[in-house]
Amino acid sequence: MTRKHTPLTIGLEEELFLIDSDSCNLIKSIPANFFEQCVADYPNQIVPEHLVSQVELISTPCDSVAQLQAEYLDLRACVDTVSKSYGLTPYASSTHPFSTWIDQAPTESKRHSRLQQELQAPVNRMLVSGMHLHVGIEDENTRIFLINALRWYLPYLLMLSTSSPFWQGIDTGLNSFRLTVIDGLPRSGLPLYFSDVQEYKTYLETMIGAGAIIDAREIWWDARLSSRFPTVEMRITDVCSDPQ
Repeated sequence: MTRKHTPLTIGLEEELFLIDSDSCNLIKSIPANFFEQCVADYPNQIVPEHLVSQVELISTPCDSVAQLQAEYLDLRACVDTVSKSYGLTPYASSTHPFSTWIDQAPTESKRHSRLQQELQAPVNRMLVSGMHLHVGIEDENTRIFLINALRWYLPYLLMLSTSSPFWQGIDTGLNSFRLTVIDGLPRSGLPLYFSDVQEYKTYLETMIGAGAIIDAREIWWDARLSSRFPTVEMRITDVCSDPQ
């Protein structure tokens, strides 16, 4: 297989919890103008997530790690400033130490409502936040090649990022309990091996044709081909508490 060499781009999606600054509890409702204030500086880059108590930060495609880090710090600073104006604090961890999933309110969304109805408890207990790194690569077969290669390195990337030892008030004994929660979803864990992009497309067509998934977004592997962008998406890491 011949692989093309093209310039790479890099981007980040990160989920943060919002907590009450006094009690440290997760919030039950988002302030009315919260996202409007964020949009003023970062249109479409600070958005609602699966739960009301979460926000998602989305970078633009960057040409270097340094550029991505600078934008990432600016996004976090924006969320921090807006949160403080409402007596809130953004919490960068992949689980909350004592809140329970059964008490959380989901964000109103047709997609999330359908997934909750179809998958029930595995989706309902998703009180976790993750960090997804995208690397832009034009050639589809090169993306497949890199997904296959990443399988060997994903555990090490998880080890470097862990931030979720606590779950519903207990020390789980695991540095990343988030991954245990994610593994309750179907089509999670390490990605399958595909010899080329056509084999991957055949897999997708089979799954969609069988009614198992609506589209590629419902494949939650630790690394996958993004369904929205020409990127390899690495999804195994916890949220890094230290943004540096």
